[in-house]
Amino acid sequence: MNDLLKKILYFKKEGSLLIILLYCILSFYLCYLFWYVVERLQLINHLNISSPLFSFIVSLPIGTLMLIYKIIDSMFYNKRIKDILTMPINRKHLFKIYLSEINVPFIELETLLFITLGLYTPDLLSVVKYYLSSITLIFLFSLSLCCLLLIILKICHTTHSGYIMIFFQYGGFLTTLLLFKNLLTYLLFFQRTASVTLFLSIVQAPLFLPAVFIGSIVLAIITFILFDHIFFQNIYKIIDFEYNKLFYSKKELFYIRTPYFFLEKKRCFANKDILFYAVLKNIILIILLYKFITTRYSLDTTLVNMIIVIILCSINPFSVTAYSSDPYINQLVLTTPIDSYKIFQSKVRMSFFLNSTIVLIFILLNFFIIHTKKDIFFLVLYGLVNNYLCSFIGVIFDCLMPDYTKNKTELLHGNSNKFLSLIVMTSKTIFEIYIINQLDCKKYLLPIVSFIDIILLILILILIYTKKSRRNTRD
Repeated sequence: MNDLLKKILYFKKEGSLLIILLYCILSFYLCYLFWYVVERLQLINHLNISSPLFSFIVSLPIGTLMLIYKIIDSMFYNKRIKDILTMPINRKHLFKIYLSEINVPFIELETLLFITLGLYTPDLLSVVKYYLSSITLIFLFSLSLCCLLLIILKICHTTHSGYIMIFFQYGGFLTTLLLFKNLLTYLLFFQRTASVTLFLSIVQAPLFLPAVFIGSIVLAIITFILFDHIFFQNIYKIIDFEYNKLFYSKKELFYIRTPYFFLEKKRCFANKDILFYAVLKNIILIILLYKFITTRYSLDTTLVNMIIVIILCSINPFSVTAYSSDPYINQLVLTTPIDSYKIFQSKVRMSFFLNSTIVLIFILLNFFIIHTKKDIFFLVLYGLVNNYLCSFIGVIFDCLMPDYTKNKTELLHGNSNKFLSLIVMTSKTIFEIYIINQLDCKKYLLPIVSFIDIILLILILILIYTKKSRRNTRD
């Protein structure tokens, strides 16, 4: 029964023995390489802690980030949940499947990490102690998150439940980094604060592992009670999140002047996952990028703004998922007399308009908060032109290499088209900066780059118009 439920929920095929063996060997080698690098850099001597405690500290933020990603995707945003709601299933079995799907990837990682650690340290008792502590603590975190999300699901309304889950998933990454800020600073820069000292003393206490173990058992019982009474009665809120407005809309008929753009606009605003992810992710990215670049590198303000703008333009989630996130694109193109070029054009325009708001928000923040008034006009021009180029390139990549097998979460996080677009635009920017440095025109970097990008955009538009004219002539 458990195997059948796993196949229905997660559609996982059993890999061949050779593939599993190669995966284990590669994972074991990477974990061994990690400890080799740690030993060569003498990080443990600089931190003045033991190797098992170092492994425990490293695995804690990694496990928390994995939990935040997996728990929403596995329990609530799994579209196959509706297929099992009508089955006579045992709820205890389903609860065990969810917990195993959430925690097993981290347990596998920890097992390999501590097994390879055992080859470097003779203190095997401490290795086993911190291995059990890390697994039990992450299991306690997963149960706490399950309780919190089930209570939120019970309280919130259907129209807000999806937004809250998306915000929790993507906002949880930033919250985790903020919570572990002092711990990460200690690991990276060897700066031990009072909170880190208190945390290390609690972890090293003899009663820490028994207390966490007992807390996990008690919380597991509470979580199962909440799961039994809340999950099946309220999961419809998430299932109907994308379709709840479809049956209650009473809009009058009206004439649509641009039907292709209208269809694309409706599709983009219906994809609340991608829309919300794009806004939240780019706001977080603006903050982190600006702080990282300005604190670690002494670069010119114009160059910093150019780097951030080109990254914001390149990872446009609307363009690189334009075809992959459209479930009806094949039906429209193959079964209806519809112009594929106009579909492509509408996707480029919609991606450009949606991502331009984020680029312009960054430029306005630069102008009003950071007071960067130098070359503000050319920065706006540079951002808009490159945003159109990135939208065009991203839609082309997704048109040529669409991936209809992935769900929305996998499209947002594991999309190869996004990295291809980033590589192309980064290479173009580096080449432009190199040419201008060779010509000794650093003073006019932004105006010259903006002018070059405008010429490149005009040439692309001329090429598209020429191909369209030739096609119309043939037709």
